[in-house]
Amino acid sequence: MHRYLLAGTALATLAAPLAAQTLVEGKRTQPIRTSQLNDGTGDAVKVTDTGSIELTAGSAIIVDSDHDAVNEGKIVVANANGASGMEVVGDRQADIVNAGTITIDETYTPEDIDKDKDLDGPFAVGRDRAAIRVRGNLTGDIRHTGTITVEGNESAGILATGLLDGDFVHDGETSVVGDDSVGVGLDAVTGNIRLAGKITAVGAGSQGAHLGGDIDGALVVQGDISATGYRYTASPADPSKLDDDDLLQGGSALVIEGDVGNGIHFAVAPPDADKDDPDEDKDGIEDAKEGNAKVVSYGAAPAVVIGAEDRDIAIGAVPATGSGFALIVDGDIAGHGVYAGVDGNGLAIGGRGGEVAIENGISVAGSIKATSKDANATALQFGDGASTGELRVSGTISAVTDQGADSRATAIAIDQGASLPHLRNSGTIKATSGSKDGTAIAIVDQSGSLRLVENSGKIVATGAEAGSGRNIAIDLTSVTSGATIRQTTVGSGVEAPLIKGDIRFGTGSDLLRIDDGEIAGHVAFGSGQDRLLMAGDATFSGRVDFGGQADELAMAGTSSFAGQADFGGGAASVTLSDKASFSGRLFNSQNVAVAIEGGTFDLGAPTTIASLDVGSKGVIVATLSKDADKGSAITVGGNASFEDGAKLKLRLTDIADAEGTYTVIQAGSLTGADQLTTDNTLVPFMYEAALAIETAAGLLTVDIERKLTKDLGLNRSQSLAYDALYTALAKDEDIAGVFLAITDEALFRATVAQALPDHAGGTFEGLSLGMRSFARRLADGDGPIEPTGKLRLTFAGAGWDSRKDVEESARYDLDGLGFSGGAELATGLGTIGASASWLWNGYDSGPDNRVVSNTYEAALYWRGDWGAFSSFARGSYGFSDFEGSRRFLGKNGDEEISRTIDRNWSGNVASLMAGASVEAGTQYFFMRPSIIVDYIRLDEDGYEETGGGEALDLSVEDRTSDELGLNLATALGFDLLGMSRGDDMWLRLEAEGGWREILAGELGGTTARFGDGDSFTLLPDQRSSGWFARLRGYGGDEFYTVSGELSAEENNDKIGYVLRASINFAL
Repeated sequence: MHRYLLAGTALATLAAPLAAQTLVEGKRTQPIRTSQLNDGTGDAVKVTDTGSIELTAGSAIIVDSDHDAVNEGKIVVANANGASGMEVVGDRQADIVNAGTITIDETYTPEDIDKDKDLDGPFAVGRDRAAIRVRGNLTGDIRHTGTITVEGNESAGILATGLLDGDFVHDGETSVVGDDSVGVGLDAVTGNIRLAGKITAVGAGSQGAHLGGDIDGALVVQGDISATGYRYTASPADPSKLDDDDLLQGGSALVIEGDVGNGIHFAVAPPDADKDDPDEDKDGIEDAKEGNAKVVSYGAAPAVVIGAEDRDIAIGAVPATGSGFALIVDGDIAGHGVYAGVDGNGLAIGGRGGEVAIENGISVAGSIKATSKDANATALQFGDGASTGELRVSGTISAVTDQGADSRATAIAIDQGASLPHLRNSGTIKATSGSKDGTAIAIVDQSGSLRLVENSGKIVATGAEAGSGRNIAIDLTSVTSGATIRQTTVGSGVEAPLIKGDIRFGTGSDLLRIDDGEIAGHVAFGSGQDRLLMAGDATFSGRVDFGGQADELAMAGTSSFAGQADFGGGAASVTLSDKASFSGRLFNSQNVAVAIEGGTFDLGAPTTIASLDVGSKGVIVATLSKDADKGSAITVGGNASFEDGAKLKLRLTDIADAEGTYTVIQAGSLTGADQLTTDNTLVPFMYEAALAIETAAGLLTVDIERKLTKDLGLNRSQSLAYDALYTALAKDEDIAGVFLAITDEALFRATVAQALPDHAGGTFEGLSLGMRSFARRLADGDGPIEPTGKLRLTFAGAGWDSRKDVEESARYDLDGLGFSGGAELATGLGTIGASASWLWNGYDSGPDNRVVSNTYEAALYWRGDWGAFSSFARGSYGFSDFEGSRRFLGKNGDEEISRTIDRNWSGNVASLMAGASVEAGTQYFFMRPSIIVDYIRLDEDGYEETGGGEALDLSVEDRTSDELGLNLATALGFDLLGMSRGDDMWLRLEAEGGWREILAGELGGTTARFGDGDSFTLLPDQRSSGWFARLRGYGGDEFYTVSGELSAEENNDKIGYVLRASINFAL
């Protein structure tokens, strides 16, 4: 039967009994004791969604009998210390359920007392308040799916101080504000604990959730848990204005101090792979209602703490997992220091006094992070007494510090007294220092237990000053019994693994094996017998210090080593096979045996070794330099042997003093040196090399000579400039390095071309095409209708293009356009006129090699007609401005070299043109032979280039080009309009063909020099005579004439095109 508690201000009125619980369906202002319900025999109580209990003191519901208590409505207790919303007293059997709201608060609110625009005072002033409080042992479940708000110091959202013989489920929201408080506080629990929804705790020393006893079941975290003592968890723009009460230190978001029988799982909602299955992970919770674990602390306290001060604890395996691990982090854990000088800590295991044993291992598929400002940040810490079999990372563990010279970012720290024998990473482990003076450590083991690190992901330490020794990827110096770091092969399409930062080993016999990906940093082995093995396409860059024993460096596959290896004088070995490559330096290698079974051995400095064996597929690269420190002469204390097929590649380092004889190998004895093949693929193309063998003296030498210019495959211009360029290269190591790296003729020729000035004649051709196009308007025939008016205006526009092959100078691809306007006056002796023109030309003569010109021309002309005979003459003068740049591109080793050379100069241009024609034909058809003589002269000023440096900048002298041309042509056409009586308009179409003969003149040579070097003169390919063909149409009436022309003209075996249009009309 139901029993109802009706609302009242002072008395509770009992309704007739209908079922086995008592309902509160309205507002009630008196507390309820379950033992007093049902006429004093006790009863369960339920506050329905329409009911409420609102008090000013005490506890709203007191469970003092074995009866359930359920809240679906509202419970409020205001301004009362010691108050509770639902309180269980004594040892009871009951389920405590909150699906509504419980608010235990106070009217106090902080104020801005000092008027600094932030709040002052404590977070709360009351104390000892709880929404749900269990004072004894409870047999039953506690379930919270509603909303809890508590304000008070030493208070709690949910607090159970005795044994909970059942499950604890938190799926709602809990907010606690006040110092030394806790969102959820539990002791021992025999069932499972689920922390979902949202738990927040704000106050000095306050914790999000504190689990102080043993948990026989599983702990699943699948919601937000946060804790802080800060008033603001995001630093304002000026944190110096904050007061001390704004910067209090809170506690951890989650503390676990007891055994957990079925493991700890920071879970996330399962992916929705099947739309028809609402519970794909079969955990009894609809997937849509599941959340993601996000546990965060703002302050120095770790976000998650596992371990107790006064006892040992054990964490059992999470059920139904393939790994059998006891701690699984699929969600996110983060500790943020936020403010200057406050450490950030993520997950801390052990280190509190008692031991923490985590069965089988720990999996991190989510993230563990720590950040700080001017302080330390540690993402995952294994403290003293913490132990587990394996740490498996497929997600992210990261630590980031901001500024601070003494700050240290540590992603994973294994303290002395902890135990972690195996770390396997396929995700990202990263430490980042925000200051070059700080320290970044991805993994550090001070316990000496970490014997094996396997990486198929990324392990990175970065941010500290390069070469400082403070970017440490893996520190195993405490491991004295031998450690292995293995970078494993990943599948196709998977990003290659990476270790970036220093690697430090201990005193045992250690192994660093790189089967895939990259390792970059300083590897320091200890005093044991150590090995560095590389295979596949693995790469190493940096430095390796061996311990001076019988150490081993072995490379296979296509692996590559670029850096330095110091063998400490030990009787070590270096072995290369397959297509492996070593590029760098050996130190203290006088007792090292080198075997090049295959691959390439490229030393960057003179080196002494014990012996050298080069197999049939082995290649020795010799760097030749007169500077002994830059060459790579090899001194072999014993025998140097070479199998048939062994090769010697040669490389030069400088140009100024390149020619001569170089010692490549000096050995105690030589075997098979006569079978050594010289591979010149590394010899700069501008040189040739010859190998000399002195078997008795154990000596291999190489003689280097500069190739003759005629043997370089250069054209005329390139050859004329080459000697001066060769001399200039000695003034710029980067540009010289580009040429020394070129071993191919075509690339060499193209690179020389990049160093040449503009000289192929593009400036002249653009002006010639444009000026002759505008002048040809004067040769257009007159129409049959007499124009009216003596004064007429003319406007014309034209566009043109042309191109030229390299031949013996350089290529170019030219485009131009122009506009002209003027006036003319008809007189008894013909028509006289004046015009002004603007001509723009731009042409490319290679990649990023361009010249643009603007020319302003003024012209005077005359033309006359006497029946069938017509004639014209034109003279002009103009000024030109040229600007442009050329770009030099190349590679000096791995460095991209790019120089942009700018040039600007001026010039003036003059032209004279005259022509005559005679026309004959029938009424509609006609023929008109013509002759035109044209002369153009272009004077260009000299200029100085900038931007290329001493090896590329040119001083260019004045240049003059001119050309006298004779044009013989015949036009054939017909009149469509104007030849019949009554036509008031005329229209004429014609086609013209002819030949242009160049009678005199030439393109000027370009005289230049690099810096203060010798001058050289580049001769362009001279322009050639050729045919031309034109289509014209023009017409009009007595007031205006419109004409258009499409022209094609042969020059240098290429066809240039011009399109012109003009209009002439009477005022």
